[in-house]
Amino acid sequence: EKARSLGGKMSQELSRPGGPSPAPSTGSRLANALAALLLASYALGHLYFRVAEHVVLARAYPREAIGAAVGSASLLRAAPHASSQVRAVAVLAAVAVVSHLEDRVLLRPMPTPNRTHRGKVVVVTGANSGVGFELSRQLSMVYGANVVMACRSEERCGTAAAAIAGEIESSGSLRGGTVTPMRLDLSDLSSVEEFVDALGERRVDVLMNNAGFVPPPGMPPDANGLDPAFASMHVSHFYLAELLVRSNPALRVVNTS
Repeated sequence: EKARSLGGKMSQELSRPGGPSPAPSTGSRLANALAALLLASYALGHLYFRVAEHVVLARAYPREAIGAAVGSASLLRAAPHASSQVRAVAVLAAVAVVSHLEDRVLLRPMPTPNRTHRGKVVVVTGANSGVGFELSRQLSMVYGANVVMACRSEERCGTAAAAIAGEIESSGSLRGGTVTPMRLDLSDLSSVEEFVDALGERRVDVLMNNAGFVPPPGMPPDANGLDPAFASMHVSHFYLAELLVRSNPALRVVNTS
């Protein structure tokens, strides 16, 4: 009886249009395993480099973190027979969703201002737009710092400083600091020296190296034989920090990327 049943199953399998499905080749299995390994490695590496953010978020949103952990465990238990490829894709998708929530949805409040920030002299390079402008705005309006906005264009720097000063005045904030526009051309080392000389007796507490420069293709080396981008974004910022630290050995230097 068993043999008859087995023979019937075999005849049904062979009678199908495509016949029995061929077993995957060794090369196909290796390719699938490699793809799963790469996906899992990417996901785990992403989690490793952002582990600090995940820890902070878990502390700030404990209920949501527990819910996410329970949901992930339930998802994996609901598919016990899923292949390693499917599991790797699921992990990668989960990482992508969490990263999206971190970057786009969850609010990240800035540190609470305190009296130690008030009156600090902060130099921000490239302060007339982008990150530099917002740094100058927050540091002066919210933290009460006296910001020196160092820019290549005096006109654009003056316009940006006037906009921030207007916001400080209209807000009526008691902790509002000041903004001072100053010219600094990081493509010229002599301009760096002139900028430090113009600061005079002011003791700089924080230097925020933010300015960036993308030279047009084919731009020749500067007067010192340096590539203009390398000179502006690396050498000049290093030289500026070296000059400022002479008057304040406790100078705090912050480099943006």
